[in-house]
Amino acid sequence: MGRTVLAAARNNNPTDLHVQYDFSIYKQGGKFLNVACVIAPNGFPGFPFQGAALLGWASGRYRESNVYLCCAPLNGIGLQSAWRFLTGPGPSANPQWGSDQRAAADLFFQPQVGELSVMLVKHLGIWLMLYNASSLAESMRG
Repeated sequence: MGRTVLAAARNNNPTDLHVQYDFSIYKQGGKFLNVACVIAPNGFPGFPFQGAALLGWASGRYRESNVYLCCAPLNGIGLQSAWRFLTGPGPSANPQWGSDQRAAADLFFQPQVGELSVMLVKHLGIWLMLYNASSLAESMRG
């Protein structure tokens, strides 16, 4: 897999998809190839904007990547320039966001992530990510 596109369904028909733009291209330093998206209807503290958002957790090249985070205002996802990528913690551990996905920071160290999914577990107040990966010990053996 070398790229990810953002597509829209005409008339809400999931079989009539039309590419809006290339979201991430591996050969251009793209890190958002295998993406799991979740809508945050009320936004979230620390986002670089107010209101409803689409969050995207992603890995880059299949089974050769850590996980990264991006977000966009829900009403702006049609604009590629609306996306912001988590670049790391800033002063006082406040999240820092940038417009260049190549600067996205690893969320944690697990450089073999394949498939992933994320959901908010409301009654626990946590985000839960499940992913498929080789064991770290196995990958360190070379």
